[in-house]
Amino acid sequence: MKPFESLHKETLKELHTEQNKPLFEKILALVQPRADDIAMYFYRELLNHEKAIRFLNHDLVKNRLRITLAKWLCDSLRYQSTPDDLNKSYQYQREIGQIHARIDLPMSLVDYGMGLIKLQVALVLKESNLERDELADAIILCGQVFD
Repeated sequence: MKPFESLHKETLKELHTEQNKPLFEKILALVQPRADDIAMYFYRELLNHEKAIRFLNHDLVKNRLRITLAKWLCDSLRYQSTPDDLNKSYQYQREIGQIHARIDLPMSLVDYGMGLIKLQVALVLKESNLERDELADAIILCGQVFD
């Protein structure tokens, strides 16, 4: 196993603790109903980005990518309770990374897109009734998950 793979798996394990389980569940309950809206925002922004347009078209976004992104978003924020769940989550993330690499998607575009997702998730959390400390913990946890 490569050092980065080991580090990434260890990070996932550190995030998906019993202590974080209730927070993961609250985050997912808040984000899941808005996942499609977040995906629509994400692709609307990317379809207007000059560097992204060569990788996207409206039909692909409408018929496949939007749905896939909404699912990925929820899967990424779902608490992984077992080592097998964590490994499946890691493998799924890796597959997505390989697809992005295969189409030669620039890392700057990946970073830009992740910033869009983080912003929208943070706004959903901000609009919730989470207490200040729990809101801060939720935003930090999401940032760690998406990094």
